[in-house]
Amino acid sequence: MDTNETVVAITAIVFSPVIGFFLLKILRGGAPVPSPQDQAQTRALMAAAERMERRIDSLEMLLDNELPGWRSRSANP
Repeated sequence: MDTNETVVAITAIVFSPVIGFFLLKILRGGAPVPSPQDQAQTRALMAAAERMERRIDSLEMLLDNELPGWRSRSANP
């Protein structure tokens, strides 16, 4: 094997995976971009989760004031 064949072989070994990766990304189209409807739904779900978290915090505060020690009683049935 002469020098030119060695250079071609090394180049093929190094660049084939890189080219394959980029072709795969192009053929698959990359990561899908969420639609405006998906983004709106995600925002609505996040807002609902934040409201729910505030309500749970309020309920826990009420229980702490009305029934001290309720957490330890509920953890040990």
